[in-house]
Amino acid sequence: VRIGAEVTEADEAAQAQFRSNEEEPKRLTLADIIEQKLREREAGSSGGGSKVQSAEDASEAINPQVVRVYSDIGKWLSTYKSGKIPKAFKIIPSLINWEEVLFITNPVEWTPAATREATKIFVSNLSPKQAQRYLNLV
Repeated sequence: VRIGAEVTEADEAAQAQFRSNEEEPKRLTLADIIEQKLREREAGSSGGGSKVQSAEDASEAINPQVVRVYSDIGKWLSTYKSGKIPKAFKIIPSLINWEEVLFITNPVEWTPAATREATKIFVSNLSPKQAQRYLNLV
């Protein structure tokens, strides 16, 4: 049996499909989209204090009652030692805007015990990329 070096049109079409994947532009990741939106927001803002303005923008985009609840949870987590975590905090990983809601709780002020409990909740409920994002934020 002789193996021919002839390539049929079907073979060329199959190869073209594989090659077209290499020529496609890079896909945007969630981090790329968020970074792009932050740049747009900063470009639209009037200048100084961009970090504070971003926090205010995040709070304004969310229902005021939600902001109040999660800021209260953040205050509670700043004194947390042991015990049950509020149900409202446990659902944060399932939210689409979990980063914004997490930011409202002010993770910088949490106790180490609260950070440990939050890390267990977030790492077990988020995808690996999102969990890495959480670990980088907190």
